[in-house]
Order: sequence, then structure tokens, then C-alpha cells
Amino acid sequence: MRFFTSDTHAGHEKNLDYSARDFPSIAAHDDALVSNWNAVVSTEDEVHHLGDVTFMSTEDTKAWLARLNGTMLLTPGNHDFYRNKTRGTDVPLAKWYEPRVPVGSILTLDGGLEAELVHKPTHAKGHTGLVLCGRVHNAWKFYKHEGGRLWDSRVDVPPCLFVNVGIDHWGYAPVSEMDLVRAVLLHR
Repeated sequence: MRFFTSDTHAGHEKNLDYSARDFPSIAAHDDALVSNWNAVVSTEDEVHHLGDVTFMSTEDTKAWLARLNGTMLLTPGNHDFYRNKTRGTDVPLAKWYEPRVPVGSILTLDGGLEAELVHKPTHAKGHTGLVLCGRVHNAWKFYKHEGGRLWDSRVDVPPCLFVNVGIDHWGYAPVSEMDLVRAVLLHR
């Protein structure tokens, strides 16, 4: 089975306030994400993570990822490129983690729907009519773009439906492809 998620931000204490995540501590947050992930994802499943995985040291990131079921395929987000010595990140996640799926990749979903995979919505080309993204946290779950420029984008994007697969909208767990396709069909 395939799943999708984004913006787990494990170890990112400021994100508890930024995204209004109701956890008593970042440790409780990170443990809950692992429990929720493993409750829906089996060891044989694959999870497309559309960026901003952790805000931890490289060693702690590897340990946290080892607790998750399934195979994670990373489409990097902005936080996955950070090199920050204060948190011990000697090499950014986007530089060492495999397997990676490039930003803008097109994936065929159940029912023949084609979806573009990005972290930041303004990186989308929108040619498939469906964009799976993250980055916007709890700002919106679905966004129907009527065509033209997107926020700070410098290019026109054709009309398309954006779906935020970030954990803030899916019970702090990855969303299954079946549930995602069902939701997309309701919002087209």
C-alpha cells in the first residue's frame, strides 16, 4: 500500500506553537507521530514524505526514522536541506537519505489520477491538474487554484487542485492512497 505525508517536523520544538500542535513536549509529539505512523503503515508499505521530516541531528534523525514502519520515499522540503551545527546536523537529510523522489515528479495514483509531488506549493507546475504538497501546515487542506500566479511564484500555473498531505490535516499520520483519492474525487 502507498501512503503520503509531509511536515512531520520531528524534534522541531517551535513547530508545536507554529502549527498549534497540542502536545505537552516535543518528545511526546515525536513519539505520537511514530505510534500513529506505525498504526497505519505496515513494514511492506511505502510512504511518500513530501518534506520537512525532522529538525534533529543526523544521528537522532536516523534513530527516529528507524522506528517507522515501511519504506519512506523523500521529496525534500526546505528543512531537509539545512545544515545546522547547533543541532548537530553535519549533513542535511536531503544529501544522505535514500530513496529520494525529485520535486515535481509525477506519480500515477489509483484510478489513473496523475499527481505532481512537491513540498512547497509554489514549486508546482500544475500540469496534471492535481498537486500533492506540504509546507502550508494547517493553513488549508484543499486549495482549488483557478490558474495564474501562485502567491510568491514567478510563473503561471494552470488550474489545478492542491492537496496538503501534511500531518496536521490527517490525524498526525500518513494518509493512505485510497483515502487520498477518495478525498480528491470529492473536492474536484
